[in-house]
Amino acid sequence: MGNKIIKKWKKTGVVGGLILLLFIVNVIFMRNHLDVDYDDFIVEGIYFIFIVFCFLIALDFKIKYLTMGCVFLSISLFSDMLDELKFISLPKWQDYLFEELSLGLGIVFTAYGFYKSLGEKENLLNQLRYFAFYDRFTDLPNRRYIEEYLTIAIRESIKNNTKVGVLFIDLDKFKLINDTLGYYFGDDLLKLVADKLREIMKDEGTIARLGGDEFIVAMEGVQHIDQLKDKAEKIIDLFQNPLTVKEVEVHITCSIGIAVLTDKDMSTEILFKNADVAMYQVKEEGGNSYKFYNKTMDEKSKEKLKIAEEIRSAIKKEEWILHYQPKVNIQTGKISSLEALIRWNHPKLGLTYPNYFIPVAEETGLIKHLDLQVLEMGCLQIKDWTNRGLRPVNISVNISAKLFNESKFLDEIEEIFDRTDIDTSLINIEITETSSMKDTAYTNKVLQELKKKHIKISLDDFGKGYSSLNYLKNFPIDVLKIDKLFVDGINKDKRDESLIKAAVTMAKALEIKVVSEGVETKEQLEFLRSIHCDEYQGYLFSKPVPIEDIERMLYNAQNLKEQEIIS
Repeated sequence: MGNKIIKKWKKTGVVGGLILLLFIVNVIFMRNHLDVDYDDFIVEGIYFIFIVFCFLIALDFKIKYLTMGCVFLSISLFSDMLDELKFISLPKWQDYLFEELSLGLGIVFTAYGFYKSLGEKENLLNQLRYFAFYDRFTDLPNRRYIEEYLTIAIRESIKNNTKVGVLFIDLDKFKLINDTLGYYFGDDLLKLVADKLREIMKDEGTIARLGGDEFIVAMEGVQHIDQLKDKAEKIIDLFQNPLTVKEVEVHITCSIGIAVLTDKDMSTEILFKNADVAMYQVKEEGGNSYKFYNKTMDEKSKEKLKIAEEIRSAIKKEEWILHYQPKVNIQTGKISSLEALIRWNHPKLGLTYPNYFIPVAEETGLIKHLDLQVLEMGCLQIKDWTNRGLRPVNISVNISAKLFNESKFLDEIEEIFDRTDIDTSLINIEITETSSMKDTAYTNKVLQELKKKHIKISLDDFGKGYSSLNYLKNFPIDVLKIDKLFVDGINKDKRDESLIKAAVTMAKALEIKVVSEGVETKEQLEFLRSIHCDEYQGYLFSKPVPIEDIERMLYNAQNLKEQEIIS
């Protein structure tokens, strides 16, 4: 801003100085009664100053030929001004060179400069149009373009009694690819997807990129919804085979929501919203498919909004309670620790389980507040046992990826430990593979800080995601939890048994304790005992129960149930 002001004042100063100089020269000539054609001298002087001003503007805008034209014109006009000084005699060749030739060159260069400027202006306008309506990254139309396109298409479809369809496409778990293979790899994958979509659509619809991993296809003149269904199936089929990016094969799927113009009152905004709602419905059901929008989906969206508001209220009113599921030492049959699991004491629905509210909490980010409240309630339970003179038991708390990867995570849990004033070695924080994958350097740093506080670390759902042995080797993990998915395969699938056995052997070599989740039968327990798994939890011993039941198990008859199972 400062430079612009300085440049503006420089131009004003030059022009003002020339006007003042012209006035002073005229006064000098008149006082000395010199032979000068004053009228022509003043007029030509004004023209000269104007051309100098044009020269400064052309120079500022870097218009080369226009600048040169102004230079030649100013030389011609200055030479013409000298002609008006009758007391000076100039040779004819000089008059021809500086006045007539410069005038001709000035006119030619100025005309060509204006011509070039108009061409450059047109190019600039085309570039501005491109930046306004196209995605520079994929070279596809952007949201603004597709919105204007659909507005016109809707108008035409109403006139011609045809349909307009919108396919909202979102890549499944694309963030995971960015986190594991890098953003540059993800960018190249998006470009490849854009090219593949062009091949599928050809001239039958308009494809646009809305941003991130979201694309939209608009089809006008649709006679039957089967046309939209056909395109959706072709797009789904595209992702059934791996895509190759930089010689790396990537398996990725997509979710597609489809909305169709059903009445003349529908707008582009409503079409977008309906397709988006349908797409999220597909996401919730696992992705890799498509769905047509219907009005019941709106009811589900409204229900989500209602639950989200209820969760916010419940966080403020602290309507949450904890149930605890015991972890049992397989060899001794005694409870070794507990896992804290949240329940909602809903004012209308009563005791409400996580499947009602956790998906919404994760989608809205409210899960972070729930995690912190669960941690604080767990700490307060340990403090209560201590104050009552009872021996506290280690409590595990699940921490979501959203909270774990938040920059304030360590500060927030430190505040809880300060408030509750407990022995932090009695807390076990459980993270999932997804949490640790986002940024391994950050994960390692956070885990090391937790270890300094003597907090135990569990890697939950091991084998369920993109398991990496590097996590076990490089992260300070105390406990490895084998997912119920594998435990269910005991005595049914030899591969599951082999994987569990391999995980136990590997963990023991790294001095990591192994806990198997979801144990429901004696046969499963016996298998785990035979391979020397350390601990288990599951309905075979106890479902998650209120603290009163846990205290009866812990402080009255801790090992009775396990003894019954063994016998």
